[in-house]
This record gives sequence, structure tokens and C-alpha cells, in this order.
Amino acid sequence: MPLIGRKSNRENDEDDMVEYLDLQDYRFDTIVSSEQLKSIKVVDVERVDHVKSRIAKLLYQKNIVIVDISNAGKDLNNLNQIEVAIKKLIEDVKGDYGRLGELYYVLTPNDVFLDKKKIRDEYI
Repeated sequence: MPLIGRKSNRENDEDDMVEYLDLQDYRFDTIVSSEQLKSIKVVDVERVDHVKSRIAKLLYQKNIVIVDISNAGKDLNNLNQIEVAIKKLIEDVKGDYGRLGELYYVLTPNDVFLDKKKIRDEYI
């Protein structure tokens, strides 16, 4: 019998009866707690202390982090300090990082590495 059926205008016979499964009655062993899930997080960084407070925790939890420095301003000293803090954090977690344009970094934990080669068509 189908799990999901469509109501019809006909009178209900035993042949038209549809059985539904109540998923609350079943136990799924593949459920993972939210702390164990790996995900991609986007973090807005304005100052150096945001790297330590916002990004470090996420990387140690094995998440991939995209860092947005667009709100850090045009101060080159601030941007350099953020970049140095990111490099030090990556060394601490033994991960990898790469830049996406001028305003974004991608940071990965120690079991994920970035392949920095561009994939292009063979005829180019």
C-alpha cells in the first residue's frame, strides 16, 4: 500500500484506505547531535579580537569558516592584524586557509584542506 495517498470524491472502500506512518514511533540511530555536525559558518570580523572570540571556537568544533572582513574598514593596520591573527589561528588548529577576493577568507579545520588549483577546461 502507498504511504501517501490522494483523497478522491469516491466513497471510501477498503481498497481506497491509505496507511500513514507515524515517524515518532520509530527510532533512528543515525541522528547526530548539533555539536557533532560539521557545517560552513560565515563570520563577520571587524577587529582582531573577533578572530579569537568568534572564529577559534568554530574551527575547534571542526566547522569550515568563511570570514567576511568587509566591515573591518579601510585601516591597513587593522586588516594586517586580522590577517596575522588568522594565520596564527590556522597554525594552532593545523588547518588551512585561502582568500576569496579581497574581502573573504576560507578557514578549514585540520582534517579539511583547500585545493588551490583552479579547474579549467583543457582547451584553455
